[in-house]
Amino acid sequence: MLNHQDEQALPKLELSLDPPEPRPFTMIDGRPLFLNVYGFTFEQPKKIFMPDIENIEHCLKWLRGYCQPIEKINKNQTSSKLKNAVERWVKIKDQGFWSISNGDFITAALFEGYKIKPVTHNNRRPSEPINAVFNIGLPSKKADKIAAGLVLY
Repeated sequence: MLNHQDEQALPKLELSLDPPEPRPFTMIDGRPLFLNVYGFTFEQPKKIFMPDIENIEHCLKWLRGYCQPIEKINKNQTSSKLKNAVERWVKIKDQGFWSISNGDFITAALFEGYKIKPVTHNNRRPSEPINAVFNIGLPSKKADKIAAGLVLY
């Protein structure tokens, strides 16, 4: 047990509750690109993006159940479209509404080892979110597409 003299001899620790500065995900044309809840952005976020674990679990189950890696990047399906499919799949499966962020889907795809490419548009505003495309292969049979939430019926 410490006595009063021992307490005075201990070095004082200064803790900061301020989170560290967000780090860029990658660079595009010499500009840093950050991941946030909406997808990618060139604007540095005020705080670090913290993914929602339950959302990521839904995304991982969907990716593992309906997708497979392919050789090339699939430019037809953006992260926004795919996260919408996961939301529909959760609704079909659980009979409830679920909202998944673009950033959560991107995080899950990265965790699964998919290649990622941010999609930029020439006419977008700097604050507008940037989607991503992946080397994700999707089901080809209509019944599988319906089950995955990729098509409605």
